[in-house]
Amino acid sequence: MEKLALERLELAPENLRQEPDLEALEALKASIREVGLLKGLVGYEQGGRVFVVAGGHCLRAPKALAAEGHPVGEVPVRLVPREKALLLSLTENLARKDLDPLEEAEAVGRLLREGLSPEAVARELGRTPAWVRARGRVAEGLSPSWRGLLMDLGNGDRYGQVVLGRGTLEAPWPHERFPELVAEGEDEGPSCSVLEALTRQDLVVNDLAAVWAAALLWDLARGKKPAYLGVVYDLDRGTTRAIPWVGSTE
Repeated sequence: MEKLALERLELAPENLRQEPDLEALEALKASIREVGLLKGLVGYEQGGRVFVVAGGHCLRAPKALAAEGHPVGEVPVRLVPREKALLLSLTENLARKDLDPLEEAEAVGRLLREGLSPEAVARELGRTPAWVRARGRVAEGLSPSWRGLLMDLGNGDRYGQVVLGRGTLEAPWPHERFPELVAEGEDEGPSCSVLEALTRQDLVVNDLAAVWAAALLWDLARGKKPAYLGVVYDLDRGTTRAIPWVGSTE
């Protein structure tokens, strides 16, 4: 473990959590003010900089405190070879059960793309080769262009919609393309009574939204661009209308 100046440290692109948990970050800042940074970071050195792969919040918190004028001393960092760094980051997050299934698959896929065999990854993570291969197959179908995807599901008593968006020209955010989706007025909230719930909406209206959402997500999970961005359905009219990509002539 080495003590390094905060200015030399930055978050590595291999770090599995690029977006901070703001509540956890504030709690860690308060702890550092009281007792200092108790946990060391893990990173690799490249070009005179040290890239942190494990302990992202333990890097963000001191940097935020320094920006606020709070004195922050040198930070303890364990330096490892770059090829070992992602393994350590993944192991730490798996131990804390801190990754969702897609993040887990992305991390395993990155290790396999680095040239490690499923058997080697399995040994390092304490998992089976079959577990590693399964997540590697999921990673092969993930499309990086759909990171940050938003899906809106909503319904009334006899109608509903499923809309995808990612904030681009061909796939705007759902609320930008359909401002009427933004609910106004008081939300009645869920009902604990099945009978009361059925008086508010048809029995199958939610099921239809779930089926269309699953169909779109299945395409995305396989790395396939969906033929449409969503659907609008109306049980009274007996219609289902596809929502095309912006600019599509279909």
